[in-house]
Amino acid sequence: MYYGLSPDVYLAEVDGDIVLLDARANAYFCLPRVHTRGVKAALLGNHRFRPSADLLDELEAAGLFGLIDTPPDAPPVESRARRDLFRLPGARARLTPWRAWLLIRVAVRTRLRLGLFRPRRWLAVVARRNAHGREDDGECLLALARLARDIQPFAPAMSSCLPSSLFLLDLLQRHGLRARWVFGVRTYPFEAHCWVEHDDIVLNDSLEHVRWFTPIVAV
Repeated sequence: MYYGLSPDVYLAEVDGDIVLLDARANAYFCLPRVHTRGVKAALLGNHRFRPSADLLDELEAAGLFGLIDTPPDAPPVESRARRDLFRLPGARARLTPWRAWLLIRVAVRTRLRLGLFRPRRWLAVVARRNAHGREDDGECLLALARLARDIQPFAPAMSSCLPSSLFLLDLLQRHGLRARWVFGVRTYPFEAHCWVEHDDIVLNDSLEHVRWFTPIVAV
């Protein structure tokens, strides 16, 4: 047994500060650098013995930290983005009657999923579907992403980052395609954000905007 972050709790280091995402509760916690000295290694989950620290006591009481079976071996999350769809010319998928009906269904499903579930469920569903999706048809994927982008003015509820990302991912997965969903954070002021990537292309945001954020989890 090891001490580390609880399952479904994710960590990012932003200029010395530590940000935690509790995907079970859809809650973020920012730990200023002055309070994290000496406990960062414990939070990363590579100790069999827990250091004595008030901060760790508080995190353990909140269910964010404690005993885990094995130390995490995943590398820090990084964004692969080098380009964005806004500056990438290409065709848009045709808005056929079948596809219009699919877009409506996906929009309704997105609102239901946002209202009924927490990030842990969203991430699990996307990861499971991505495991069966393909990335080899990049032209079709980008064309669908352009269609999703172009209809947003007619669906304002899909314009913010969470519904936009879930909507796009669901649309792609319904065509047998997969893309990467990235959550990022920044501090001073604190802000959380998410976006969708394919290879090195941001699909539903600008490259300049996502570069402000440090990734905390990706599926």
